Amino acid sequence: MAIKKRKKEHLQIIQKFNTASNLSAGFDDVILMPKSLPEDTIDNIDTGCSFLGKKLGAPILISSMTGGTEEACEINAMFARVANKYNIALSVGSQKAMIKFPSLSYTYEIRKYAPDILLIGNIGIDYLLSNDYNIDKLKEAIKKIGADAVFIHINPLQELVQLEGAKDFRGAISKISEVCHNLKIPVLIKEVGYGIDPNTAKKLKNAGVYAIDVAGSGGTSWATVEGYRGARSGETFRDWGIPTVLDLLALKKVVKLPLISSGGLKTGADAAKSIVVGAELAGFAKKLLDGAMTGEVHLDWEVNKIISELKTTMLLVGAKNVKHLQNTKYLLKGDLKVLRDQL
Repeated sequence: MAIKKRKKEHLQIIQKFNTASNLSAGFDDVILMPKSLPEDTIDNIDTGCSFLGKKLGAPILISSMTGGTEEACEINAMFARVANKYNIALSVGSQKAMIKFPSLSYTYEIRKYAPDILLIGNIGIDYLLSNDYNIDKLKEAIKKIGADAVFIHINPLQELVQLEGAKDFRGAISKISEVCHNLKIPVLIKEVGYGIDPNTAKKLKNAGVYAIDVAGSGGTSWATVEGYRGARSGETFRDWGIPTVLDLLALKKVVKLPLISSGGLKTGADAAKSIVVGAELAGFAKKLLDGAMTGEVHLDWEVNKIISELKTTMLLVGAKNVKHLQNTKYLLKGDLKVLRDQL
């Protein structure tokens, strides 16, 4: 199966090569105003929140990464068990593989490890625009994994440079609207590392999308990943896109939708900054994939560290809970300040 081979290659390339964008996601240019003497205890800091009607232990999302290969089966199982332990959100990789080849469904079926978490399914715009698209098959795939919501990932750059990728995106908004109006669960949109511009965000809102994951630049460059698979223009577009923090600032101004921050997040402090500048959840991918490839103990340690760093940051800025964190004062410096002022 070509799709199975591609998914396996993606995992191998991300682990073996440097596939990160050279652009900064922008977190270093966000300065949170600290309370130099916060008269409180870390035990009083509450990282709990709600998203899509689910109560979470922290505003953290294990972002969409994999599925469709034997390797993905255990990786997704580890993600699910750790997500369940900390009651954080989890999204699976593209479910196109299980729709086209039902024998691969088992690599996505992780609800048994995490019965109560917020679990988000995933399908790509390339599938919606293909001759294979079938709304009933999509519904069945989402139902089979017990998802509470579904991401539609829009990744035109990756598709354009990918050897076997889609090249025609006409009618994309119409197809997204169709899915939004035919599913009984929330439909979310995410990019894969290049950000979502304000005009597209407005169209997505009008189409019925519930929330947007900006998935900005500053983390893994999927054009570069495809370059390692033989795409001629992969390296050319390594640094394409809108930095994550800049995208959050831009979309917060123009769309009244819940926003998710992903793309280049490395620490719990980055998660805190994401919440301060407008996100409701902070998504981590490569960092947690590295942990999972080392083993579940290390994955658990990484998630625990992120949440601990988030709590520490909250205490240092005097935010007792996530709502208080959202109202924390911040400053911008460097390139991010210049770019923000041009929005």
